[in-house]
Amino acid sequence: MKFRTLVLSLFAFAVIIAGCGDDDNPVGTNDPDSGVDTVSFASDVQPILNSSCALTGCHIDGMSAGGFSLGTLGNSTYSATRNGTGDNGAIIVAGSGSTSNLYLKTTSSPPFGGQMPVGGSITSAQQLILKNWIDQGALDN
Repeated sequence: MKFRTLVLSLFAFAVIIAGCGDDDNPVGTNDPDSGVDTVSFASDVQPILNSSCALTGCHIDGMSAGGFSLGTLGNSTYSATRNGTGDNGAIIVAGSGSTSNLYLKTTSSPPFGGQMPVGGSITSAQQLILKNWIDQGALDN
């Protein structure tokens, strides 16, 4: 009987702990007006770009696939990201993630070419971070 009580107690504890997470707001500081986290370029966006896009043969100076460079190997810059253009126009439309090429190219059906990065290493949570950052004005924060 004590074993069953222990198992049930542990199960209840696990359910309570699992409910404490905030999966709808994976990063940043929650904006009470919109309910969406404020996304930081330096803390949230840049690490995604550095590990998935600013790579050899991809989007770095001297090897700018699609006519777009994020900066140097493993070091995307805000200026190159925010102000960049490629073969298909502006990379960012500030305030409109759903029409920005940076976000659209990470989706399963981009409007041109294949999904980026090659191999699809960006998760849906990372896609949401990119989209939210652009929707929030693509700020250097």
